[in-house]
Formats: sequence, structure tokens, C-alpha cells
Amino acid sequence: MNIAPRRWSPAPVRRPGPPPRRRRRSGFSVTIGPGARTVGASWSPRRQSGPVTADREVNPLAVGVAAVAAFVASGAYYGALAARLARLSPAYAGERRSVATTAGFELVRNVVLALVIAGLAAGLGVTALGPALLLALALWVAFPAVLLTGSVFHERVPVALAGIHAGDWLLKVLIITLVVGIRA
Repeated sequence: MNIAPRRWSPAPVRRPGPPPRRRRRSGFSVTIGPGARTVGASWSPRRQSGPVTADREVNPLAVGVAAVAAFVASGAYYGALAARLARLSPAYAGERRSVATTAGFELVRNVVLALVIAGLAAGLGVTALGPALLLALALWVAFPAVLLTGSVFHERVPVALAGIHAGDWLLKVLIITLVVGIRA
């Protein structure tokens, strides 16, 4: 068996000439160099030129529907758990704010949340059920779940109370992401 050492050769040097041509097809970019000596490919999601604007990327009707749906679902969720919340925290056992004040405050919060999620979904190109569910889960784990586990650990918030809030946030994020992510 004859094994000869391999000769080392430097990488090909780019010859002077016209710049490489780029062809764009279905989100793939193919670069063909002079003399077909260098070929490269990369993938990137399709992007429309120009800035992202609310009228082009984010559906305001979907944002409104998502905010109201999340508000109604959250109200029903907390209404069903009212007795448990009163046992877990004095904030729910004592005197409450007016229904109008609470409703207005929660609607504004849900609109802000829906706008942020709609912008993320539009920027990421989320238009199907699978990606919408994945985005919702990622957002829930990254923000409410992390914040609530921190409050349990550092501020000694009861696990059951944090669990109730985590369930509400999961419900909100799922509803909003599904409504704004899967729009016609």
C-alpha cells in the first residue's frame, strides 16, 4: 500500500472581474463566482423591501379581536378561580377596584400584548398553526414563566398563585398568537 502525503494547496484566489451574480428563488440565495469555481448557497426568509408598517404587516382587526378574546377568556379564567385566589392572596380577598377601571386597564394591557405578538408574528412570517403554537410557547416560557418562577424563588410568592397566573398568561398568549398569527 502506497500512501503519499497530500500536497497542501491554498484556497482559490478570486480573480478580478465582475462581482458574483446572485439569484433569488424561494428564499434561497445562490452565488456563482467567475469561472464557476466558487459556488455558495444560503437560506433566508423572504422579506419585503421597505420598513415594516402596521397597515402592511399587522392586521389591526386581528389585533382587536385577539385583545378582546384574551380579555374575555382571562376574565372567565379568573372568575372560575376567584375563591382559590382569595385564599392564596389578600389582594384578591379584600376590597377591589371598580369593574370599569379593571376592564379598561386589562383591555389596554391585552391590546399592547396583541400588538407586540402581531409584530413578532408578522416579522417571523408566522401564518400556520404549528409555527403559531411554537411562537406562543416560546413567548410564554421566555417571559411569564421566567418572571413567575423568579417571583416564587425570590419573593416567596406561593407556587399555586404563580401557577394560576402562569395559566392565565399561557391562555392569553395562545389566544392572541393564534388569532394574529393565523389570519386570512
